[in-house]
Amino acid sequence: MKRLLREPLFHFLLLGAALFVLVRAPSGPPESRRIVVTPHDVDQLTAMFTRTYQRQPTAAEIDALIDNHVRNEVFYREGLALGLDAEDPVVRERMRQKMEALAEDAALKNAPSEAELCAYYDAHPDAFRAPPRLALRQVFLNPAKRGDALQADAASLLQTLRRSPGVDPAALGDTSLFAPEYPDVSVRDVARIFGETFAAQVDSVPVGSWSGPFMSYQGAHLVYVSNRRQAALQPFADAREAVTREVARTRREAAVQDLFRTLRKRYDVELPPRSPEPLASGEGS
Repeated sequence: MKRLLREPLFHFLLLGAALFVLVRAPSGPPESRRIVVTPHDVDQLTAMFTRTYQRQPTAAEIDALIDNHVRNEVFYREGLALGLDAEDPVVRERMRQKMEALAEDAALKNAPSEAELCAYYDAHPDAFRAPPRLALRQVFLNPAKRGDALQADAASLLQTLRRSPGVDPAALGDTSLFAPEYPDVSVRDVARIFGETFAAQVDSVPVGSWSGPFMSYQGAHLVYVSNRRQAALQPFADAREAVTREVARTRREAAVQDLFRTLRKRYDVELPPRSPEPLASGEGS
């Protein structure tokens, strides 16, 4: 008997028998076995098809859409009857996402008022500060070309730039994909173009003199910062779109949290006892 229980064929037959009983037996009260496809359902299926394929479905395609809708409903209900949703983490996560989406949709049903936007803007000024901006020029030195002489060449070229204000920096250094001048660039974009370390160094150099060398991901640079603007609060009119996005985000988060708190009160949750925290070295001895 134990050998029979281990046979894959026995498991297959047992599963087939269970499915046969499931199909033949009623799965719940009569009203749960009634599937009604309404004109609204058909309209939704048609609209989804049109958005996907950029055309109206044919009559045959509408019939296929309805058939697939019924098929989904049948398998969904029978899956619930079998309890297939209970131990499936994917299904459980999807259910949670659907519940949260409903709460978020309800939170965004009404557009935020001007007063709400202004209040959020006033309460979160740091979120709407324009990033620091620079006006800079750079001269590139290619390590592959200069080799061991890179540092000496950079020091010599730096002295030339400092002593000869009229010299054209674009005529010096090595060719690269970097622009010789960035007349108005945010520190964030400097980091994107040259690298985080480079941006942090350049953001602190004095204005009005050549500095360096600073290393980017491609090589060494001598840099001249002619202007620096610190981070400043954007006018509300300029920040309005960002404020609207942030208000929507906070509304969604608050709605989901409120829904969870409300539903959580319906359940008695039993948690396992916590394991005692390990004693620090030397304690308890």
